[in-house]
Amino acid sequence: GINAEYGGGREIGMEPEPGDDPAAKRQRTEPVAAPVPAAEPAPASAPAPPTTPAPIVQGPSPVPAQAPVPAPVPVPAPAPAAAPAPSPAPAATLPPVAPAPAPAATSEQKHAAAAQNPDEKVAAYLSRDETAKREEASGVIKFQVVTNDGKPEHMIWLVTLKNIFSTQLPNMPREYIARLVLDRNHKSLMVVKNGSCVGGITFRCFHFREQKGFAEIAFCAIKAEQQVKGYGTRLMNHLKEWVKTRQIDLFVTYADNYAIGYFKKQGFTKSPANHTDARYAGYIKDYDGGTLMECVINDKVPYLAINKMIEDQQKMVQNMVGSMVKSHIVHSGLSHALDESGNKMPLDPLQIPGVAEAGWKPMQKPVLRGRENDPRALPLRDKILQLIVQLKRESSSWPFHENVDGDVVRDYYKIITKPMSLAMMETKAENDKYTTADEVRADLLLVCDNCRSYNAPHTQYFKAADIFEHAWKGKAFFREEQH
Repeated sequence: GINAEYGGGREIGMEPEPGDDPAAKRQRTEPVAAPVPAAEPAPASAPAPPTTPAPIVQGPSPVPAQAPVPAPVPVPAPAPAAAPAPSPAPAATLPPVAPAPAPAATSEQKHAAAAQNPDEKVAAYLSRDETAKREEASGVIKFQVVTNDGKPEHMIWLVTLKNIFSTQLPNMPREYIARLVLDRNHKSLMVVKNGSCVGGITFRCFHFREQKGFAEIAFCAIKAEQQVKGYGTRLMNHLKEWVKTRQIDLFVTYADNYAIGYFKKQGFTKSPANHTDARYAGYIKDYDGGTLMECVINDKVPYLAINKMIEDQQKMVQNMVGSMVKSHIVHSGLSHALDESGNKMPLDPLQIPGVAEAGWKPMQKPVLRGRENDPRALPLRDKILQLIVQLKRESSSWPFHENVDGDVVRDYYKIITKPMSLAMMETKAENDKYTTADEVRADLLLVCDNCRSYNAPHTQYFKAADIFEHAWKGKAFFREEQH
């Protein structure tokens, strides 16, 4: 029932502890103004539906007077119509034959049609923000920042937004949601569709004199029937553009597990733990069960046109890559792979069109990062580091990865005077302490001998040392170094 896609905010899915007042859990530096008194409820005979709140007015709600119903005027009965003359029976006709259905288009035909119309865009491949952008341009939806200013239209939207939050966030107390939405220190950016609120974000701004301020997002939700239309993404982009004009460059919010994915898509990241130096420290309250997330607002990024910006960047990168590679060049195939008798004949790879142009050379196997894959061309230091990585993957090497903890095994260093482990060997290799393979062999043998000297033969450590010694002695590193 929680708004998994667009639900978010500080209080999503986090109910207050028993006996705690949610208002006492918020530590603010500014006093919170009392909300506007609610209107007097209508008579019980004509209750207003909860999903369509009535305009809030001061004083008792007036009961609309009913217009008098006029008395019915007698209407004379119409004269009976004359019976129509019988029409001749129609001639027998054959039922129309339905045309044969056209065969379904094949994948090749679909691709050919797409190639003929490259500018045609399919709605399924458009981004969610693009759909909301078109609706906004056509006037179907609009985005507006509303606060508790007492205007009837704004109050209707705020109460509607409060009902949306209560529906999409069932674990939050309704009184707590109403108090924050109607609080005059909070603002709400709403999605208004055809004159009715269908979702929004409730937030509070904090300003400083020495530096830019931040905004705390309290609630974020969209009606269930209006989701998957890009309203949530467009809503967050509008909020980012709005706060840029208010000297605010940071968003913070507490998100539950259902809303983390949505906020990550909007550029939020998890805040570091125990971040006491942050500007929002002391202004917002920590909540159990929620993840503190933040988003830095960049003044140079046009968030309302961010999709177009990313598309232009992708095209630029593709053009730069295309100018450096020759993958678009198609070479002619081989026609002389057989001799006159029809037998296969050897062919020099450099005679194949395109091989030399691609930079291929004999006895070279390039891999990623431009390093050769031939182990014989590597220096001894890199060979030893690769060997240690291979040895750590052995199932019997787990006791030898790190040094023995002297606080746990108190008498170990009294018995073992020359300790050694794979971690110590890795440090020595990084510092170029090894000059020959025999030194590596001696340290590995010392690792196994130390284990067998301290542990009894029936223990798992003693048996692991025997298996590990057999494993490292069979590595190709020692065979190649002997030759």
